[in-house]
Amino acid sequence: MVCSISETFFYTDKIMPIDVQPAIAVCIREQLYEIASQTVSAMREAKMSKKRRAPEFASNSKAMNNAVDMFKYFGSKGSVIRKRKEWYLYEPVVDVVPKEEAAVVDAKEQLK
Repeated sequence: MVCSISETFFYTDKIMPIDVQPAIAVCIREQLYEIASQTVSAMREAKMSKKRRAPEFASNSKAMNNAVDMFKYFGSKGSVIRKRKEWYLYEPVVDVVPKEEAAVVDAKEQLK
């Protein structure tokens, strides 16, 4: 997923140097994770207030439902600040392509 983010936002070297793209993509992914976890915690608070018969807010929003779906994958053990020992799981996957292969791919793209 990280490479697709960097490829989407930084599709040319003119926008951002290739060396920096994976780091920026990881930062973007961390921010998205934080937003989702905050949304889930807000939804949990809303459910608790519902049990107390207090008014519930924005429980039907699309963002909250998407965040809950995301947390089904991560589980309850996920935290906003990940431990350093887990960083290897979220590192970007960067493929180094030889210049010959890159030239072949560029030639194919130009023919299209």
